[in-house]
Amino acid sequence: MSQKFIVRIPRELELENGEKVALGEDQIHRLDLACLTFSPRRLIVKLVDLGFRPVPAVFLGEIVSMGKMLTEYLEIHVRVFKQGIVLSEIEVSRSYIEHLMYDPVNGSYYLYELLRNNGFGDIKLIYRGKLVRAILSFYECEIVIEGCLHKMCELSRNILIALRDSIRQRISQSISSLHRAFYPHPLQAPDRLQD
Repeated sequence: MSQKFIVRIPRELELENGEKVALGEDQIHRLDLACLTFSPRRLIVKLVDLGFRPVPAVFLGEIVSMGKMLTEYLEIHVRVFKQGIVLSEIEVSRSYIEHLMYDPVNGSYYLYELLRNNGFGDIKLIYRGKLVRAILSFYECEIVIEGCLHKMCELSRNILIALRDSIRQRISQSISSLHRAFYPHPLQAPDRLQD
């Protein structure tokens, strides 16, 4: 049995300053593309209205971490930061052992479309701290789950999550170092929005 889910991911962007950026296929798993909102608290209320629920995650400084099932096996995971930055990934549900094995896909554009289509207009896309003016083309990223996934029993789930969290904490420290290379201040919003 195989399950497929299609995610549109921007391929070419035009930034607010007119610069055009091409995203390589290797970037579909990275969080260079994110969302920005001027009212994080209103966004959280909207996410709850859309069926998102709090989920456990490695803490990266977010005010809330929420998830919603998209299919039997896939979920969208959203992290909202007080500065208004919103990171999103589409990944195998944390209820399955394979959650630890599959790479998540950047879900920022999926979240952006979901919110805009449900009346939440206070959301923008940003790329490495710069506002996105337009999306010029897309990748159609097909996420394929082959066969049946393995549900975690409570004990094995807790052991694996503890191991995963330890590993992800180390990875998150590396990501934070890379993030600081792009933004002088962690989770910096675009310059013109910091007034």
